[in-house]
Amino acid sequence: MTRETIEMQEASDRIFFETEAPEGFLACLERDNVFHEENWQRLWEAVTVLIRYQNGMLDLWATYDLSRVVAAVRERGQTLIGRSYTSLTEQEFAILEANAFINEIFSAG
Repeated sequence: MTRETIEMQEASDRIFFETEAPEGFLACLERDNVFHEENWQRLWEAVTVLIRYQNGMLDLWATYDLSRVVAAVRERGQTLIGRSYTSLTEQEFAILEANAFINEIFSAG
């Protein structure tokens, strides 16, 4: 499914699922310390769709859910400061990349 075919309600549901569901991105990251790249991609695709539909803004609940995910990813990233790249696992690299993405998104403005 591409961005053009995702409806606003589906995008809202995706953000809600990835944040609230026991098998969603946030729960897996916090509970299992597992970074699911596919869920991460689906989350940001949904954010993009909602921003497009809502003139560059997310609604209150989507903003709240997204801020929880961003905070969790940043918290995991903080634990990696000072570690050498050769000691990082694939999951830890994904978290570093996610942090770089978050930093880029929030500084572009």
